[in-house]
Amino acid sequence: MIIILIFFLVLISTVILIILINDFNVKGFYAREFKHKKILFIYPHPDDETLASGGLISALPKNNFFVISVTKGEKGNEKFKLSPKDLGKLRENEFRRAMARLGVKNFEIWDFSDGGINTQSHELFNKISDFIVKNKIDTVATFERTGIYGHQDHVALSKMVNDLNTVSKLFSTLPLKIEKLYNIQGRIKNLDLVKNSNNEPPEFKIFTGFSIIKRYYALKSYRSQHLGHRLPLLLKLILMPFEYYTTNWKKEDVKNI
Repeated sequence: MIIILIFFLVLISTVILIILINDFNVKGFYAREFKHKKILFIYPHPDDETLASGGLISALPKNNFFVISVTKGEKGNEKFKLSPKDLGKLRENEFRRAMARLGVKNFEIWDFSDGGINTQSHELFNKISDFIVKNKIDTVATFERTGIYGHQDHVALSKMVNDLNTVSKLFSTLPLKIEKLYNIQGRIKNLDLVKNSNNEPPEFKIFTGFSIIKRYYALKSYRSQHLGHRLPLLLKLILMPFEYYTTNWKKEDVKNI
């Protein structure tokens, strides 16, 4: 009897926290509404794709989308204090393992410089454009204009995607409640990359609760990275079972980078 009572108390507490943390005023979409799209998920570093879009990725038909990491993440914030060369090799292997755990068939990891995407913008933009044409992509997904927390690679890649003229765009973002939980606005102000420190508000959210276990083990593939932050990783995924997206991008708010 006591065990049952504890179970229901934990369940009720979890539901309350989910309601408090997430924004239920944002309209909900189902992943299946994107199943006929040919989507390119392109993110700057290994693990970005799973953190931002892992739920949508795991729910789509496996032959209908591509996942690309633009860099190997060789300068990432990691646990093992490896050289950039060794860390790049490790993160490339972690990326491949994460893709296998998400069931992704079509993926690539490119060799642009971690921390230097803005210095290679012309070459990268052309490569993305060629990939889109070659693979008949109609939608591209990446971070919103502030890069969630202001990383210059996130911001630079977001700007490139927004500049593409032949495709629809999906920008991964967060509601204000989650921004406040992680003090994201303060972190963006410190990096001084955008005039308006607020992330682009979400237009819609996608329930990803059915993929929590897949996303958890995919993220656990990135053993070199600190992904728990303030909450243990599994608890974080349970309490935030939505991915938030927008199609908006306010060019005037982003400074030259």
